[in-house]
Amino acid sequence: VSDLSWAPDGCVLASAGHDGMVRVGDFGAKVVPVSDKAHADSVTSVAVSRLGDLVVSASDKAIGLWDAATGLKKGVMNGPSERVRDVAWSPKEDLIAIANEDGTVVIFDASTGLERASVQSHNKS
Repeated sequence: VSDLSWAPDGCVLASAGHDGMVRVGDFGAKVVPVSDKAHADSVTSVAVSRLGDLVVSASDKAIGLWDAATGLKKGVMNGPSERVRDVAWSPKEDLIAIANEDGTVVIFDASTGLERASVQSHNKS
């Protein structure tokens, strides 16, 4: 397991795996794998939305958006030029931020998957 994320209400927990899998547990239901294999590479980060209904995941240059209840893919954010290290939801759940290995933070529109902004915020380490 490479990362964990709880929904704020404590009912949904997502885990990211080195096996390319993302698993979502609804405490009161069952553990739902997001897909047969969510990513081709190790999943580096997951973030559960505030309402617990969506999960965003990241691996090498790939970001996926998933329905937490069904495990079905809802979208993909395209364009990371470097390995994605972390993902986060905005408080209103309308934006997704990713942190690239090169120190760039990229903001995506959660509903369209389009890039909204990009900022070089840290030096590559």
